[in-house]
Amino acid sequence: MSKLRLFIENFFIYGLGGIISKLVPLIMVPIVTRLMPDSSYYGISDLSNTVIQFGSAFAIMGMYDAMYRMFFEKEDREYRKDVCSTALLFTIATSITVFIAMLLMKNVIARYFFGSEQYTYVVYLSAVAMLAGATNSIISAPTRMQNKRKIFFITNTISPILSYTIAILMLLAGHYVIALPLAAAATGIVIGIVFGILNYTWFQLSRFNWNLLKQLCMIAIPLFPNFLIYWVFNSSDKIMITNMIGVGAAGIYSVGSKLGHCSKINK
Repeated sequence: MSKLRLFIENFFIYGLGGIISKLVPLIMVPIVTRLMPDSSYYGISDLSNTVIQFGSAFAIMGMYDAMYRMFFEKEDREYRKDVCSTALLFTIATSITVFIAMLLMKNVIARYFFGSEQYTYVVYLSAVAMLAGATNSIISAPTRMQNKRKIFFITNTISPILSYTIAILMLLAGHYVIALPLAAAATGIVIGIVFGILNYTWFQLSRFNWNLLKQLCMIAIPLFPNFLIYWVFNSSDKIMITNMIGVGAAGIYSVGSKLGHCSKINK
């Protein structure tokens, strides 16, 4: 009975947390678009998220899933700390590498993703958001792995609310282009600090283990193509629209595609 109760509680807590994290953006989209004078601004914001997801696929490289799997290989807490620490240091290294690459290729990314090199400063914000988000995925993992459901629920509720609050304030101030990208970067940093405080005992530089890293990479690297293919399937349409029609059309398409998320809101 206890296992059944645990299953039901986890089902509702994690399911409800996932619903809220998707429901808040769905509700806020009409408000955000009303505050924007042109659809191209939303297109730029959504394409910024596309860039973040692309960079994150390379930065995380399947390490979250590998860490999650190896964490439960042993009941030894010290072993689990070694796994967490090794995964974090690897992800920090790859995230910084991708971050630097994005900065060096800012003109190419701006031209290919946003349709113009004038949006290179959006690439800067996207790179910061990618760096924060990629490291957050590892820093927050112990909370999920320890089944701290209340913390998961609270953070999944607060994160989108904080992000859209910052975005609306920026939009009201007239910063239409950077409102959502800046909100994503700021929220990623804040949430990262919160989880860093909550889970700092799981991560220590001295616990980095080369042997564990090899095992983690054997699990993580084969998963990387899956994440990359998933990104292609979900993002190539926006990029094609931007380059063939314009960023304004991409904005209209992005808003319309949000409605399709209603059918997947419980996933």
